Amino acid sequence: MPTGQAAPPDHAAGPAHVAEHRAALRTASGDLGLPGNAVAAERRGTTGKPAVQTARQESTDDVTVAAVVLPDGDVPEQVWVRGIRDGVADAWTDLPLDTTGDDVATDPMILTGVDAVEVATVGSEPVRAELVVQTSSVTASDITASDYAWDHPQILSRRAWQADESIVQHPYLRGEVTGAMIHHTAGTNAYTAAEVPAILRSIQARHVNGRGWKDMGYNFLVDRFGRAWEGRGGGVNQPIEAGHAWDVTNSRVFGISLMGNYEEVRPPAAMIEKANQVIARKLQMHDVDPYGETYGSGGQDGGSTWLPAISGHRDENATLCPGRYVYSQMGTIRARVKEIMGTTRFPRFRDVPVGMQFEPDMRWLAARNVSTGWSDGTYRPLQPIARDAMAAFLYRLAGSPEWVAPEESPFTDVPVGVAFYHEITWLAATRITTGYADGTFRPYDPVNRDAMAAYLYRLYGKPAGKPVTHEFVDVDPINPFAVEIAWLAGSGVTTGWEDGTYRPRNPVNRDAMAAFMHRAVTTFGDPVVVIPEPEPEPEPTPTPEPTPDPTPSPDPTPGPSPDPTPTPEPTPPPTPDPSTSPSPTPTPAG
Repeated sequence: MPTGQAAPPDHAAGPAHVAEHRAALRTASGDLGLPGNAVAAERRGTTGKPAVQTARQESTDDVTVAAVVLPDGDVPEQVWVRGIRDGVADAWTDLPLDTTGDDVATDPMILTGVDAVEVATVGSEPVRAELVVQTSSVTASDITASDYAWDHPQILSRRAWQADESIVQHPYLRGEVTGAMIHHTAGTNAYTAAEVPAILRSIQARHVNGRGWKDMGYNFLVDRFGRAWEGRGGGVNQPIEAGHAWDVTNSRVFGISLMGNYEEVRPPAAMIEKANQVIARKLQMHDVDPYGETYGSGGQDGGSTWLPAISGHRDENATLCPGRYVYSQMGTIRARVKEIMGTTRFPRFRDVPVGMQFEPDMRWLAARNVSTGWSDGTYRPLQPIARDAMAAFLYRLAGSPEWVAPEESPFTDVPVGVAFYHEITWLAATRITTGYADGTFRPYDPVNRDAMAAYLYRLYGKPAGKPVTHEFVDVDPINPFAVEIAWLAGSGVTTGWEDGTYRPRNPVNRDAMAAFMHRAVTTFGDPVVVIPEPEPEPEPTPTPEPTPDPTPSPDPTPGPSPDPTPTPEPTPPPTPDPSTSPSPTPTPAG
């Protein structure tokens, strides 16, 4: 099930033009030379004349994506499609039905360089059917597409193919990643590199305008030249629910589609290798065994079914997808993905290189779904963590317990429905925080190191036991958080600086917060939080109540991680505990 929502992109490129045309199928007036009439008649158990319908649509663009829509749900025995080039018709190609969705339609057929597209249906009786065509032409920027959403492995962005953000139905839903499903787009295998962005635009238009989906159905696509492309938006580092399969599968398994028809030809080696890299990166990010299993929907009949962690579309549905020449390689694909995951440590965030201080802790935090960063792939490790984000971090670290947020906010500056309202009100109900005496929570204020100690101390139930002491020269015994800081130091979660200071009033940066949380769980285990009976408890404050910020940060856009709306990165303050390494941590996934 979805665990949150992803934000719309904060920048949207202007889309290249995609045209849509529709034509109703009519009874054919002559022999169309269809190859399957005899087979169709045999299926009906009669030699009577079949009902043949046809439609034709002209195209002046470079790329044409055609599908037949059956609004009444009546399914003909056969559907055929062909392109017309300079007055000469291509051979007829069978169009299988696409039952992924509530409506009945065929798979789309991708054609390049045609002047027109023609379809025909064969059945015992006429049906109401419509030819729907999306077309797009190659632009100058398509030829030089080089904007990347991810660097290792390289994944070209939605900006690179000029996705039409205006037709996307926001917000994107977040799910989880427990596997990968491989598809093929079908259609032409003869497209050029420059035509790929136009093909992607037409597929997006087909999925949104033709099928009623939120956006492109696939999370990723790979072309025959070995280039990977970002499909559905929301961020390539996010567990975004897609539309490539049935129901629950979309929220648990990401979809990657190979561009072409691999029922007819073998996929290029460069294509398969890039797909392997994209799958390996995504599974490593979410600690998924490529030889494991996951569950998904049981196809159009409902229910659920077990799927391999790396599956083909036909494992879930009655379809030829991803084509026999891909499906026959599934074992090899799993082995190669396993090999890549064992030899390559992919960066979890674009701005957190492998080997950076606290990088294992930030990777751990992401694997626990406590934070998955921003949709642009960054974590912003040197940015101080704000109080609203801290609420979300603590709530998720506690396992995202069931909680019904109140209809009336406990804080005057936290409106009902604002980002992280659910988490902030949970934090208040648990008495981990009660806000300030003036009734505010101050969600955009940074969390200082002394308050952070108090949050973790309360998250773990204010552990009783022998009082511990500390030797921090800048933490006075009368400090309101002296006990909490001593507990944090005595447990080894923090060691302070070499000069003997703790620096209680310094803000906690996001990289250090990941380390503190990781060490706490390693030391004490997962926190179990019980909501107590309401009782007044003043909010301890590390410093005199600050003057309210006259210009608070804008409300964070609801997104897949506890991150406020991106703001210019501040000058990095000193990273906590620079002289000490984090406590030993488990080997990260992969």
